[in-house]
Amino acid sequence: MQQDSLLGDEKIESSNGPVECLGQTFANEEARREHFTKLLRKKLKDPEFRKIEGFPIGTDEAILELSDPPYYTACPNPFLIDVIKVFSHKNVVDKIGPFAFDVSEGKNSALYTAHSYHTKVPPKAIVKYLLHYTNPNDVVLDAFSGSGMTGVASRLCQDIPQEELLEIQKLIPHAKPGVRKVILNELSPAASFISAGYNTPGDLTSFDKECISIIEELSKELSWMYETIDPDTEEKCQINYVLWSDVFECPECTSELIFWDVAIDREIGKAKDEFECTSCSSSLTKKKLNRVWATTSDHVVGRVDRHPKKLPVEINYSNGKKSKKKKPDSNDLATFKEIMNFEFDEWFPTEVILPGDKKNEPIGLGITNQDLFFTKRNLIFCSKIWNKAKNLKTKFIFTSLVMR
Repeated sequence: MQQDSLLGDEKIESSNGPVECLGQTFANEEARREHFTKLLRKKLKDPEFRKIEGFPIGTDEAILELSDPPYYTACPNPFLIDVIKVFSHKNVVDKIGPFAFDVSEGKNSALYTAHSYHTKVPPKAIVKYLLHYTNPNDVVLDAFSGSGMTGVASRLCQDIPQEELLEIQKLIPHAKPGVRKVILNELSPAASFISAGYNTPGDLTSFDKECISIIEELSKELSWMYETIDPDTEEKCQINYVLWSDVFECPECTSELIFWDVAIDREIGKAKDEFECTSCSSSLTKKKLNRVWATTSDHVVGRVDRHPKKLPVEINYSNGKKSKKKKPDSNDLATFKEIMNFEFDEWFPTEVILPGDKKNEPIGLGITNQDLFFTKRNLIFCSKIWNKAKNLKTKFIFTSLVMR
């Protein structure tokens, strides 16, 4: 089982000064991380440790890269006993009746939407349970923590606005604001990673510097991939997105047809029910067309991928504050070709997608491996971001944005 350990009210603002962790004082955050990472690396060499049921499938380096020990480990947390010792205090057990109040909360808060995850519960709803059943500094175990909203709720218990607290105390007279110490446990590596992003103490100064550094580096290195020339002003402009169209084959004359050109009504933005072949003038519908397939070997050396043929048909770009559209010109096509031939050695996931519920459709369209969900341009950009990101919070922000 993967375990995320949150040290209650411990807050880290900067890596410049001394840091206290599990009763030890370190010169800074880097020293703390280095010390506990070394201990975790040693523990991962223990064969018995890896025999724990539910241990994640992954190399030592992959587990260490995601971990920020002792707060979060992407595997069973060997520091958990030490964490419990730090958490220990005299609990006053009160006889409390069942909680029977409305906990309805919206799902539009910044905290809730910071990272997508199914089955996520609004943390403000959990706050009411914590205020009813626990006191400040109590230890709370969420053994099936999902995306870690119980940990987020614990933090919210500390900073309840006075007006809101008064309303809550009308329902829960014994409610006492203050942070609860929470241990979050989750079997899913993805969920535990998201939970860690929400709850692990973060060095804000280091996080800011790393984000700015990555943006500046990639802007210098890859901005050419996102540039086009405005035909009206001949200025270099930033691309917002490129529209690609499927290519089909006419069943009558076997000519290739760009779907965007022959079948889309631009005024209403929908596909026509019927349209003509530009070569033989046959009346066609989408169901009559045969998909044209292509093969490429640009994602992974030695692997040939079969996928539906697509061509760029429209570029949306910004010139100043104005958004404009254009058909790709020769310069754009040359850029796309250069991107397809671009070589890079950063890691990206290439695992085969296993058949299953909701997976047959992408597999049927040639998306047989994880990296094929990305265009070559986005794959380059995302792989470079991931490999440059060393801070857990930076990786968390990246994974929250990658689907957008």
